[in-house]
Amino acid sequence: MFELFKPNIEKLKAERDVPGLIRALDYEADKLVRWQAAWALGDLKAVAAVKPLIQALDRDETVRKEAAWALGEIGDPQATAPLLRALRDKDERVRWAAAEALGKMGPAALEPLIRALRDGDWEVRWHVVSALGEIGDLRAVEPLLHALRHEVWYVRLKAARALGQIGDPRATAPLIEALQDVAAVRREAAWALGKIGDPRATAPLIEALQDEHQQVRRRAALALGEIGDARAIGPLTRLLENSGLEREAAEALRQIKA
Repeated sequence: MFELFKPNIEKLKAERDVPGLIRALDYEADKLVRWQAAWALGDLKAVAAVKPLIQALDRDETVRKEAAWALGEIGDPQATAPLLRALRDKDERVRWAAAEALGKMGPAALEPLIRALRDGDWEVRWHVVSALGEIGDLRAVEPLLHALRHEVWYVRLKAARALGQIGDPRATAPLIEALQDVAAVRREAAWALGKIGDPRATAPLIEALQDEHQQVRRRAALALGEIGDARAIGPLTRLLENSGLEREAAEALRQIKA
């Protein structure tokens, strides 16, 4: 069908014209318009667009990816089953967008996401790891501990963060080991240990105050404050002068002494 007028997605979004954006999802002349319409509907969290966006999961892979993302932003439970199907899409970009969206849908998606940790594409796996952290279910701890040993450091980083979000003490020892990983993973491991709050992490985090990377030292200082162990008072006090971490040390000490 010949399309006479090309939808102006920016204008439709500015006017919050949800019906107009839904119509733009069917603009066959330009898939970029359909992609932009899906994005705009997600950004507006337009509940009225859930069914049209579910239908868009059967379109071009670029549109499917954006439709999956949009459904996650809207967060309507009726999108869960279609997103679970999208988690098996032939295009890895659609699969990782579906994983990200399912992380916002709650525990109903937990088991399929755990199975998706075996996906052949590492980028899909790291989005799955992030989604499991968002859900925060204790049943994801063991699979995430396995992901903490993944060969790709970015997956390990996301696994460390997800374990911190869940906050289960079973992750304490593996996260302490992760303080010896690459700098980005060490940083997230320190953050996660602070969120878990297990005193077993106090001594390793005190040692991490001497890390060669400032962001690791910063996260370690803040984590010590969250744990609240008095053993950290001396090391943190020494950071109050000319360390570059004066603010973090002061905040951590405030938390410990509170």
